[in-house]
Amino acid sequence: MTKRKETVEYDAEALLRKNKLTRHEAAFLLEVTPRTVDNYMRDGKIEYTRTPGGQRRPLTESVKRYL
Repeated sequence: MTKRKETVEYDAEALLRKNKLTRHEAAFLLEVTPRTVDNYMRDGKIEYTRTPGGQRRPLTESVKRYL
C-alpha cells in the first residue's frame, strides 16, 4: 500500500510576515513544487540562509519578488 501525501494549506498572509520560509511554504506561495524552489535557490534566483543543521531556508523578501 502506498502512502498518500496530504495536501497542506498555508495562510499566505502569515507566511509573508515571516523572515524565512521552508521550501514547502515558498513552493505554496509561488505555486510550484518544493523541488523547483530547490532549483531556484541553487541557481541563485531565490536567496536563502542556512540553518545550524545545514538546511536551506528561502528568504521571504527574495520570494516576494516573484509574486
